[in-house]
Amino acid sequence: GHSFGAYIISYLWGLHLKAGVGTDKRRLEVLGQGDIVTRYGYFTREWLLVQTSQGKTGDVYKDYLK
Repeated sequence: GHSFGAYIISYLWGLHLKAGVGTDKRRLEVLGQGDIVTRYGYFTREWLLVQTSQGKTGDVYKDYLK
C-alpha cells in the first residue's frame, strides 16, 4: 500500500480542500501555506484524501503539497 504521512501545503495562495475529487466539487475550506495535512490514501494519481490539523477530511490536489 501507499505510505501515509504528513504533508506541508507549499502553495502560496492556499489549497482548496474539496468534498470529492475534481475541481467542480464543493470547496470545504481553503488551507493556507504551511498548514499540515495527513494523507490517508489516493483517490487518483493526482488527488489525495487528507485530514487537516482541525480534523476535517477531504481531497486535495497533490501538486501543491510537499
